[in-house]
Amino acid sequence: MSLSNQKDAVEAFKWGVACGTATTFSDDLATAAFIKETYEKVEVEKKMKIQDLLRKDVMLLDLQATEKTAAIEEMIHSLVEHGYVSDFETFKEGILAREALTSTGLGDGIAMPHSKNAAVKEATVLFAKSNKGVDYESLDGQPTDLFFMIAAPEGANDTHLAALAELSQY
Repeated sequence: MSLSNQKDAVEAFKWGVACGTATTFSDDLATAAFIKETYEKVEVEKKMKIQDLLRKDVMLLDLQATEKTAAIEEMIHSLVEHGYVSDFETFKEGILAREALTSTGLGDGIAMPHSKNAAVKEATVLFAKSNKGVDYESLDGQPTDLFFMIAAPEGANDTHLAALAELSQY
């Protein structure tokens, strides 16, 4: 992007300072409008509360699956059915790729599977409760009964990390 005039350059610098990204002036400096838009997006995400992402319509209060992959599939099915995820397989691949790094079964009966993924239409947290317990390969080796599946769109800065951070406070 190129700055068209000195006024735009000054405005861009002001927004850059507000964002903590101000640099020396150059022809490559982003426009004030771009920096302001980016700053506003970041501020909205900072203010986002977990309650803003939890969706009642996708909640599963009686998760039927008793093993990890089936539980993941049951949760993803709800996200697809309600229009928050567009492609079951693409999102599942993202979740399983993350699980391959280390289990998101944190212990104490809680798991937080998550993926930042092109198949996600809207940032969402799905809550699921299992009455039977799921063999989720949790870090403590115990069954998991509470799930928070976090789905974030690929272009959504760090929405999924903000959701994880907020959930971990409880």
